[in-house]
Amino acid sequence: MVAANGFTTAAKERAAGAGIDLFRLLDTADHKWRSYVSIPAVYVDYQIAFYSFSISWKGRGALYMEDLRYMPILRSDGRLIDYACNLVLDRWEDDTIPGEPGEHRDVPLTSEAIFLPSPSGHFEATVRVNVQVRELIFFGQLSIQQIRGFKSELADVTHVKSMTTAPWIPEKIMREWQKVESIDQLAVTPAMTLTAKSMYPRYKPET
Repeated sequence: MVAANGFTTAAKERAAGAGIDLFRLLDTADHKWRSYVSIPAVYVDYQIAFYSFSISWKGRGALYMEDLRYMPILRSDGRLIDYACNLVLDRWEDDTIPGEPGEHRDVPLTSEAIFLPSPSGHFEATVRVNVQVRELIFFGQLSIQQIRGFKSELADVTHVKSMTTAPWIPEKIMREWQKVESIDQLAVTPAMTLTAKSMYPRYKPET
């Protein structure tokens, strides 16, 4: 049986003797204490620690770039596909570069044929990227703003239908939560884990 405002003591005793479960509706939206309720949570942020390029070609060709990150990647007709660093971000965002800690080698920059510029004209080359991915783990308490469900009147059990947490704000989490080496070292088991891949600004050459 479910009641909006719970049951009397006599009703609870009668239900317990008859084997009837009693529940009251639970909705914390209007309670002042809701902002003080929290659960242990973990935020895992995967980042590009660093990357390097592997470049090869046959025949004549020469590179005159001081910083290969800003190397123009061309099509066969000389049109720009994009700059090397931006193509790395494309492969990061489409998960061609896995969001897993460790080294990921020989990832193609693009599925198209690649040409590189040189003083004597562009030439075909193979360009791959080697990426080192790291994970940063942060542990903290995530406040609960609202819980809806059913609370047992006879046992310490709550059946949650829905729950609304405070906003996950990565910048605030990384500033205020505790940085840990691994989830296994925590003294408590997190009730919630959020994983994300850091996004980075794209390169736009000055005009």
